[in-house]
Amino acid sequence: MVILADMLELGPQSEAFHREVGKQVAACRFDLMIAIGKQMSFAADAAEVGGGGVRVVRFTDTVQAKATAKQLLEDGDQILLKGSHGMALETLLETFK
Repeated sequence: MVILADMLELGPQSEAFHREVGKQVAACRFDLMIAIGKQMSFAADAAEVGGGGVRVVRFTDTVQAKATAKQLLEDGDQILLKGSHGMALETLLETFK
């Protein structure tokens, strides 16, 4: 699974960069993408239409994701976690311990 949060401070190219990330998620054929934040919704859109069968779950922020994300995990899952420090993904990691 991949958990991705907004990449902040990308300027006017932000939407395009986030969409490219979503295309890569689809190409890598992840089982599940958790998208956190407004900008990452562009990546989620691209992942859904990019093929590969990735299941996408969206959250508006890390606080919302913390309340639900652990329920999406199964024993043996491997997680790739990436996002700007300002999205506080380190607090989400605490939930998985």
